Amino acid sequence: MVKTILKNKKTKYVIAALLIVALVGVGITVAYLISRAESVTNTFEVSEVTTYITEEEPKIDDSITKEPKIKSEAGSEPALVRARVTVPNGDFAKYAGIVYNKSWKLNEEDGYYYYQGILEPGETTLPIFNTIDIDEKNAGEKDHYTAEFIEFVNAGGLDVAIYHESVQAYAVLGNDGNRTYAYDKDGKYLEEEAKSIWKHYDNETGK
Repeated sequence: MVKTILKNKKTKYVIAALLIVALVGVGITVAYLISRAESVTNTFEVSEVTTYITEEEPKIDDSITKEPKIKSEAGSEPALVRARVTVPNGDFAKYAGIVYNKSWKLNEEDGYYYYQGILEPGETTLPIFNTIDIDEKNAGEKDHYTAEFIEFVNAGGLDVAIYHESVQAYAVLGNDGNRTYAYDKDGKYLEEEAKSIWKHYDNETGK
């Protein structure tokens, strides 16, 4: 819950959630597993992928340093990860802007940010985004935010929702029964192969 603390009549505001922008971890993980007895091509193999959203306390200065990441549990398979970031309040862009990490690439067709790497068991991705910049023109300067902006924040206007999916980083895509990997023998991420696996995932799940 966002709280406003007023310090004396000079209205020096400390906004706890400017301070803490709400992060909603929706659909924390999708471990897509298919097991079929009949002979069929284009299937993922039975395995385990467990991931979840994690982050440290945000740091506040002229902007909000906020770094949500996706973490894989030890024992999971190497995984591909994508995330969709939404801001429920339509006026969000009036007051703030999200600065995304270049390690995540936006696909404008489906609205997902795709992690440009392989999430190994027990490891964590680079942040989806690094900061939330406050527009001083509309919000006012730090310690002198406008009453309108404070009301906006306290009403949850800076809430950010993150939904993410993870899937094993290999799949059988053809009739030959061979696996397609999204990484090479040195563990380097292969973007085109990753796209093929995600496309296959979407086809299998009817997306």
